[in-house]
Amino acid sequence: MLLSAHHIRRLSNYLNSYDRALVLSTIKLFVAMSSFAGGREKKNVLDAFPWTMKPVAGFLDKRRKPKQGESVQVTLSRQDIRTAYISFILSFVDGTTSKAIKLAFLENKSIFLSIFTDIYQDSLQVLKRTLHIAWDGIWGDAALPLKVKVGLFMEKTLQDIARLYDRAEAEGPGEDAPADVAHHFLLAICSRPGTGICFKSRGWYPRQVNTLDISQDNKHSAKLYNTVLLHFITTLKANEDVRQQELVLKVLEACPELVSEYWEKGGLSLEPRLKSRWISNISIAAAIITLPVPAASFRISNGADFDLNPPPSERIVSSVIPSTLRSSHLTRGLKSASQLVRLLTANIIAKALQKYGAVIEAMDEAHTSLEEDDFSGAWVVGRRNVAALVALQVPAFATVVEMLQDSNRKRKQGSGNAGARAQDVEHEEELTQHPLLSETTTRLMWLYHRHLPDLVAESVQRVRLALAPLSNTRAAGPGDSRQPLGILNQLHSFRLLGELDHVSLSFKTGDNNQTVVYQMLRYQLTTPYEAVRQAGRVLLYRLLSRSILFEHDPSEAELWLSCLPSTRFHETSKGGADNIDAFLHFFEDCLLRCLKTPYKYLEESLGICSECEEATTITDVDASSRSGSSLLLYGPSTAPSPLLFTVLEQLRLKITGNHIDAADCCPVFRFLRQYLVRLMAKHPDMQYTRRVAQTIGNLVLVFAERTDEKDAFDAVVREARILRCALAFETEGWTGGNVVASTENLGNDVFAGAQADEIIKDLRSREVSLSATSIAALTEAIVHTSGAPSNMQEFLLQLVDPAFLWTSLSLDSPAGVLARNCVPFHWAYLRAGANELLRDENLAVLTDRFKSEAQQSSGAALNNMGTILLRLQDNILTSPPHESDIAKASLLILVKAIPALPMAIKLKSFLFQSPFVRHLCCSPDARYGGLLDVLFSVLSSHSSVDRQTVKAQCAFWENELTGATSQTNAIPFASSWLEFMEPEQILRCIDAVMGAIITPSDHAASQVAILERSLTTICSHHPHVAAPLLAPQLTRLLSLSQLTKGRKVLTTTVLTVLEQIFPYGHNARLPDGDLLLSDMCERVDQRWQTKKLSIPDITGELFDFIIQEDVLSTEATSIVVALVRLSLQARSHFAEWLQGTVLRRSLPLVLPALDAFLDMVSIGSIGQPERKVAPILYTMVANVSSLLKILFTAKATTLQREHSASCVSALVRLLPDQEGQLRQACREAISAAPHSAMLTWEAVSLFNNLGTENPAWRESESPVALAVESGLKWLVRRFAEDPKDSTELLRSLGQFELLVSNMEGIKAYIAEPVFTAAIQHRLDSFIVVQFTSALFKSVALKPVNINRLIQNIVQHSTFYASALDFSDNSPRSSIIDLLHALFLSHPTNTCQPSHVAPLIRIYLGTQSLPDRQLLSIFHLFELQRRISVASLISRWSASPGSTSNNSAEALTSLDASIASRTYTSFPQKRGIDVGNLAPYRGLRISHYDPVFVLTLMGTCLMDGSITAPHIWSEVGRTNAVSVAIMAMSSKDPGVRSLAITVLTGVWRGFQGTPLHERDHVLLVLNYLRRLLPSPSSSGSGSTTIPRFPTYVTLLLAHAMQCVFYPQNFLYPTVMRFLMQRPEMDIRDVPMLYTSLYSNSDDWKRERSWIVRFLADGMVSTADWTLFKRRHTWDLLATLFQESPHEPVLRQSILQVLLNVTAIEEAARSLVLKGGLLGWMEVQTEELLRGEELTWLKVYENLLVMVGLEKLEKSSAGLWKDSVSRSLITLLRRQGAIEHLSLFSRVLYRLSTIEVPAMSPLLDLAVGWLRVVEISLWSGANLAFLSSTPRVPVFSDPPHTGLSTSKADLPGRNRPDSLVWGEIIELLWQVCMTLPADRRTAGGAWNCLTPRLLIWNAMQRGIGTHGIGEWARQQVLESLIPAAI
Repeated sequence: MLLSAHHIRRLSNYLNSYDRALVLSTIKLFVAMSSFAGGREKKNVLDAFPWTMKPVAGFLDKRRKPKQGESVQVTLSRQDIRTAYISFILSFVDGTTSKAIKLAFLENKSIFLSIFTDIYQDSLQVLKRTLHIAWDGIWGDAALPLKVKVGLFMEKTLQDIARLYDRAEAEGPGEDAPADVAHHFLLAICSRPGTGICFKSRGWYPRQVNTLDISQDNKHSAKLYNTVLLHFITTLKANEDVRQQELVLKVLEACPELVSEYWEKGGLSLEPRLKSRWISNISIAAAIITLPVPAASFRISNGADFDLNPPPSERIVSSVIPSTLRSSHLTRGLKSASQLVRLLTANIIAKALQKYGAVIEAMDEAHTSLEEDDFSGAWVVGRRNVAALVALQVPAFATVVEMLQDSNRKRKQGSGNAGARAQDVEHEEELTQHPLLSETTTRLMWLYHRHLPDLVAESVQRVRLALAPLSNTRAAGPGDSRQPLGILNQLHSFRLLGELDHVSLSFKTGDNNQTVVYQMLRYQLTTPYEAVRQAGRVLLYRLLSRSILFEHDPSEAELWLSCLPSTRFHETSKGGADNIDAFLHFFEDCLLRCLKTPYKYLEESLGICSECEEATTITDVDASSRSGSSLLLYGPSTAPSPLLFTVLEQLRLKITGNHIDAADCCPVFRFLRQYLVRLMAKHPDMQYTRRVAQTIGNLVLVFAERTDEKDAFDAVVREARILRCALAFETEGWTGGNVVASTENLGNDVFAGAQADEIIKDLRSREVSLSATSIAALTEAIVHTSGAPSNMQEFLLQLVDPAFLWTSLSLDSPAGVLARNCVPFHWAYLRAGANELLRDENLAVLTDRFKSEAQQSSGAALNNMGTILLRLQDNILTSPPHESDIAKASLLILVKAIPALPMAIKLKSFLFQSPFVRHLCCSPDARYGGLLDVLFSVLSSHSSVDRQTVKAQCAFWENELTGATSQTNAIPFASSWLEFMEPEQILRCIDAVMGAIITPSDHAASQVAILERSLTTICSHHPHVAAPLLAPQLTRLLSLSQLTKGRKVLTTTVLTVLEQIFPYGHNARLPDGDLLLSDMCERVDQRWQTKKLSIPDITGELFDFIIQEDVLSTEATSIVVALVRLSLQARSHFAEWLQGTVLRRSLPLVLPALDAFLDMVSIGSIGQPERKVAPILYTMVANVSSLLKILFTAKATTLQREHSASCVSALVRLLPDQEGQLRQACREAISAAPHSAMLTWEAVSLFNNLGTENPAWRESESPVALAVESGLKWLVRRFAEDPKDSTELLRSLGQFELLVSNMEGIKAYIAEPVFTAAIQHRLDSFIVVQFTSALFKSVALKPVNINRLIQNIVQHSTFYASALDFSDNSPRSSIIDLLHALFLSHPTNTCQPSHVAPLIRIYLGTQSLPDRQLLSIFHLFELQRRISVASLISRWSASPGSTSNNSAEALTSLDASIASRTYTSFPQKRGIDVGNLAPYRGLRISHYDPVFVLTLMGTCLMDGSITAPHIWSEVGRTNAVSVAIMAMSSKDPGVRSLAITVLTGVWRGFQGTPLHERDHVLLVLNYLRRLLPSPSSSGSGSTTIPRFPTYVTLLLAHAMQCVFYPQNFLYPTVMRFLMQRPEMDIRDVPMLYTSLYSNSDDWKRERSWIVRFLADGMVSTADWTLFKRRHTWDLLATLFQESPHEPVLRQSILQVLLNVTAIEEAARSLVLKGGLLGWMEVQTEELLRGEELTWLKVYENLLVMVGLEKLEKSSAGLWKDSVSRSLITLLRRQGAIEHLSLFSRVLYRLSTIEVPAMSPLLDLAVGWLRVVEISLWSGANLAFLSSTPRVPVFSDPPHTGLSTSKADLPGRNRPDSLVWGEIIELLWQVCMTLPADRRTAGGAWNCLTPRLLIWNAMQRGIGTHGIGEWARQQVLESLIPAAI
């Protein structure tokens, strides 16, 4: 009532009142009306409100004015006029408003945008609600077009919101700051790619400039994806506000392409100067530089492969270094007098170089992945260009060096005057600034060396200057306030040295004349910081390993570094601490001395090696002889570094000459002890290490004679004692000293650390007595010390007593965890006695430590393994047998650790190639049996790598078995190695043992045992290799049956040989297990190679041997199956055997053999013995009931049911004269079986085959009909009782659907409950509803029952949800198909308004089959009821599930983008007869149905619902008028007649409408009107509407679109073209030359548009007539050749070619007269990636449209060579499996004639096939593919390129395995067309045939007949003469 015209006028007057209260109340009333009833009247309120009234525009300025002395608090509950009006505006865009209303409201977007003009003055509540609705109602509405959303939030709106940043503080207690609210909203819409106005970009790649939606105003911004964001962020004050700075950084991170533009437009002045603004600007620039590299954009859209070309180098460099920051600016900044300027300048250069390094790494990754050429690759060239540009923009290296020198000079001056100026505050600031500047400069030097080595190489500075940071840097102590800077400086110094190639160990630097190695060692030993220590360690290892001292074994350098003194105890020489300076001077002196004369010490080392070699006791047994020979155990690689002997020599000289203090000798002896303990792992035994230890012991004696210091003497003696125990592997008898450590304060956290330090110092120098309790307390106390990990390791290394060490390691506390993580493996292992090693928890600790150290260093893993092997060797050779448990425990550590490590292969090789393990493996000693079992557990007999690892051991035991089989003591050990031998070795062993068994011997039992073990091993591990080698030995093996009586080995061996004769799939079944298709094909190929092996004719003996058993085993049954398939004689024996009591006694056991027997009889390969077989066939008729009983038994296995069904099917096929008896037996079995048994896969497949092969089996009362009835009864219960169907049932329903589709006369009373149950309980199941639809088409129901079913469907609670489900396998299509069938069954009764009305909500108006079925139902309703469906169509809406109020609203709800695609790819063969559901050319399921669009427009014009000018504008914006214009090119006269009627109404409607676009619309329509012929003068009939060329109507359709979208760049061009001509020329392509050779600024876009226009318009022969008139293809071909770097343009030209070749006349003209094939051959060599698919489609079009006969006649066969060469080039490029599918079709079409190059083409296709097989999955679960519809990946030719989307591909959801199978079939048929000699000469035949058998098994339904089945039968027939 309030919305009536009378009341609206009154309300409008109220709004115009001067009374603010009245205005406010009126606005609130409108808000209430808008929200009334959930917004039901919102559209009417929108239309009724006087938006254009002048006072309304000022509502937003009417804020509440405060009274004197009061503050204004405007809230949502206490509103003023502005706030109420804002609420009213927001009500039209909130989350409850429909899409149509939002679009109507936002047509005039200025109303909504006016809210934001002064939003910065609104209260926080209003602000939050406004932004919340803007986010939820606009950005959160997925139905709202993105273009509308983006149009609302352009630069002006964003700037208005950004004004809220000025309100940075909270304005009330507990409230958010308005700036925070605005900030989070802007972050949401501006910084997330794909959300809001932040469009997804390609990183640094420019935007393609030939898209249609780019503005014409700004050419420079055309290459940007986010121009709006660029303009916005340049207005932000990033250098004044933290929030705005964060927003800028987030936007630039999301849109990397904006960085280069921001430097120029962001207003950041970066020229160095000491001003606060410059400091803030340079900080922002540094933050922008550190943004991550958009490496993901380097990959193509699918994210898998890298793009072939890198981004433009200029864009990359501008993101690395600001383009406004030139090299001169940076140089001036580095030379500035202000240290702050210098620091900030150096800092930004460092960040730029770090970013540059990250960019180079990403580019190198792309280069490596693409396998480009190292010189000319695109990414390599791009990398060089980036490097050159960066080098030009950074300062010269000399400038950095000068800065470093100046910093060092000032540092020295400052340190020299520090005492005199200690009170000077300015000097204190300088002392703080100098380290900071020094750190930055050092980092900068390192980055220059790392990332710009060429720039550094050009500098005249030398290595000594580069080493200056190291010599000038001192270790920062904990008390230094500049400690972090010192740490960083040290890190940068080490990294810098790592980049230098000219630094040697003897190089000296600094004022103290110390070597580099001394300084680095000092840092290594004195710094308390782990990061610095690790960096120094890496650098030291690099220098030492490259020196002559370690050239024999670079990994030994790591061992030396690991033995250096502890970093914790070094400050004094008292109290157990080490004098680190003395040690370093001593070590440096030894190092320099050894570098001068290394060979002197090397000879001494090698001399000891020679002595140890002569004295070695370990022998190995050579594989080729039985005599023991000494191994070369020692050599140069096992010798230690000559530096060791230098240390020993110098230590002796300094001790004897008193040149070293006694206390300083302690760290040297400690170092030697630790080094020797680790060194022994390099040697094969302990001789070398013990000789060196003896030398050290002599030094200890000398030291004892020369020293009087008891503490030093005790410490040295303790080290010698520890060394002796470690080298002797002694763990017992260690006792502590007399000194008892005090541990009373260890429980106090304050004093625990200090006392722990003192105790550790005492432990290092003397024997201290500690109890287990004290050890535990001390371990806990160490956690509280500084440097706890280092202290813990030092503490554990002093615990020599195993009990104490493992007490500490066994603690269940954080201290225990720290101890277990810090203890070195070699120490924990060596100090573990028998008691410790035999505990599982201790073994776990050792295993974890082994793995941890191995993951850090492979050298450590090898050393630790060597330590274990040495102890193992010592334990076995010197200990009694009962102590071998220690050896087993030691090996268990390796067995548990090695498999989990990445270097497992290397460790296994080291383990089994070590001399002692080889000796262990080749010794027939019973003591080693348990150890070998442990060793075997680390190997896998299935791994070829592991077999290669133990190749030598296997060769030895092969020699033992083949050369001395009488030695029975070797047999148990030899049999253990059989599984690791190669097949040939095992066979030689088998041959030798069989020869020995023939001769009577006392060792026959052991020989039989080794024979059985050999046969078992080779059959289980190498069946494909064993079969051809064992086949000739079958006679000999059978002769040994008496010896192996009752054993499975011989049976298994025979089965292995026989199985390898048959390829996989020979029985139409897949191999067991789910495998990758590549793995399955590998097995298939191996089996195929052995199919032709020959076996002796012993089938009779084999058969007699097998049937001797009363109950056949599984293996015996498999042998019978193989013999039945293989031998004529065996089949005869089998037939005789079956005539006994076998069938009655053990039918389930012989089912596989019976199935194989009947299969061979069906194939027809029985031959002569057929008369003998016939009686058994008739005998088996009586057993059909037994077979069916197995089929219908729930307990039967799937394989048994398959065999039973196959046997029954074969008997029915073989015995047609027994059909009556067979049918009776089937009826009885079905009647006795439960209903559920009818719906197993095997049963349904059997009934399907029976009904297909013999129609009589489908008649009423037949067994098949009885089974169907039984199955339907069970489905009723299943649907009603179970909430969900099993996978097995759904799989069977597919076959059951085929069965009921072929049945006739299914009883209605049985089927009707199925319909009711399925609709009620399974309406959301695609498979069930599809089955129901198929069942309904085979049943005749009464009309009343059909009406009830329709009502049940449309009134179902899930009807709309299911019918509007668009996911894969959704029930939509099946539901609509069922409804269509129901309506068509009895139209007179079913066409009720209540039935049809609900369907309008699920109709989408597209060309998909479900929508065409719904449209046919609407048409059927009109025909039956004689009532127009106009009222129904008027309620349609493009939004699924919703309705419209009238036809105008329905028409304006059309999606303009879909309508645009519809008219550009108009289906000209779509007829006016909507009842014809046959597919037509040009069908696109995602596009609108033009017949429906025209009908909807006609309805709208007839009912007069277009009542306002703006509605006409909305109609034009939907592009529906363009669809009507394109309909004038339709092939159907009825469509053209409907279109002209609609266009006439549009013409009349626009004539009388005061609309801005009216004149342009009439101009376009008048051009079309002038093309129509004059009406007939006779008046007796109407003139036929002519069919216009597509190019003419398409141009007018584009023109009509441009009228309503004038921002389209085509608007001025098209309108200029039309206005220059009085009428259209329908004999020429419009705008061809104007656009193809345009000279405007937008020439590229115009050129791209005309090419797409030519492709879209090439539909019919008439279009070809226009096309060829101007030699258009010649122009495009030239353009294609001249555009090698424009993939988009080339692809568009190929679409034109594709459409041209889809027209028969055009294809023949181009091929026969235009030389197209020759041109294509030339272009094939230069195709770009992604063009191959279109090229293949063109070739298939040519072969189909031109015809092979015409091609042959016109070119005398020369065309075949041209096409073959092109196809070979395409084949070598390969691609996805879909491409191979299309290529296979092309090849198949070519195979119908003789093509000389067919063999190489086929071989290349097979190679491609092997590549795509790698990623495909297969398995037994693919058997359901037989019921899957065979929808091809691509539609049948001719192919077109009319805007095909993925949704329009017919086979878009097909499994890749289906595609693979179809490729196999096509290629195999191609192979069959080759001559016999060429077919078998290549590898294609041997590859494709076994795969065809697998594909036949995949799609197997029982009794499948097709190409695969025929091939299977032929293969089985071909095997018989080959095998026997």
